[in-house]
Amino acid sequence: MPAVDEDEVTAFQTEVLVDTSLDPSDDAANQLIGRLSVLVHPAPTDKELWDELSELARERDIPGSRRRHREEFDRRLDEAKQRRRERIVRWLIRPESEVDSVTGLPWSQIACYRVVEHSQLGPVPQYVDAARKLARAVALPTELQRADLVADSAIGTGLDTAMADLKQNRLTWFLQLVGESAEDDEGLQPVMADLLSIWADQRVQKLLIEETALGWPPPYDRNS
Repeated sequence: MPAVDEDEVTAFQTEVLVDTSLDPSDDAANQLIGRLSVLVHPAPTDKELWDELSELARERDIPGSRRRHREEFDRRLDEAKQRRRERIVRWLIRPESEVDSVTGLPWSQIACYRVVEHSQLGPVPQYVDAARKLARAVALPTELQRADLVADSAIGTGLDTAMADLKQNRLTWFLQLVGESAEDDEGLQPVMADLLSIWADQRVQKLLIEETALGWPPPYDRNS
């Protein structure tokens, strides 16, 4: 295979952006540019992709007027950057990656809330959206800023917090109902004690892990 000149590839990419006769949404042209770029650039690491995604977001948010004769070029450049951003996001949230496409947070961070200790009920396995909500609530501002680069994209599905609360409350509503009633009715206190004993049983906890497994990636979808 003949050597590829990096300067020629860069010049070709610029020509595509400037040439207003070309369709910027042409998949074939985009694939050609991408394949040529691969020949002259080594595959970036995930860290490098995160850095590039941050830079693209900063450039997108910079305000300022544009000269009329540059409008078409700028529009094409913006579209090219947006396509690049979407490709980076798709890679970072690929199925085998450690990044959750809904929140943008690492799965290991969300998994800290796979089982939450309740003050009255003891261990309560969480549905994935409930754990996502908890993880985002305590994430550092810098972690959220990075996560939102993925979560705010058109690719991300977004987190339905209302549905997350509804599903999680459904899991424990009966126990909480009996527990609240037992505070005023001493006759229910032995019943509540029995229910808590059943709830804490490892076999029941395993069933609850299985019940809440939908949406959790391995190995968080099963009892450890």
